[in-house]
Amino acid sequence: YVVFAIRPERGIILHNFLHTTPGEDPLSPAWYCVLLPAGGFAATLAPPTVGDPNRTVTVGASVQITDTVWSGVDWEIDETGQEIPGPRCVGDPYIAYQHAHPGRLPDRDAFKLVPYDQLLSGADAGTDDTSDLPPTP
Repeated sequence: YVVFAIRPERGIILHNFLHTTPGEDPLSPAWYCVLLPAGGFAATLAPPTVGDPNRTVTVGASVQITDTVWSGVDWEIDETGQEIPGPRCVGDPYIAYQHAHPGRLPDRDAFKLVPYDQLLSGADAGTDDTSDLPPTP
């Protein structure tokens, strides 16, 4: 999954693709990150539980625990894509599955947003192994 922020400009309508590298021109995002570890989960964006809804958002990463139960980790990021310090919200089924099946799910702190250009440079190589995750339907 990719998470990014744009800088809307009044009156500008563009019919081109957004760049993946942050910059100042209208087609460049303010920031552009990849949610790791890659695959094996569903990502969500939701209004913040605590922060200013104009400047923050809740990022969620959920895995399917059973046929009917999804659970995961939520945290808030600010307008720069940085995690807001504080505890992450972890669902009870996620914690129970981690205890019942050690090593099968990523630790709550393993989920992170990594700048796309940093990922391409190999700075976060090896953090996207999801071979042990339950399959995503």
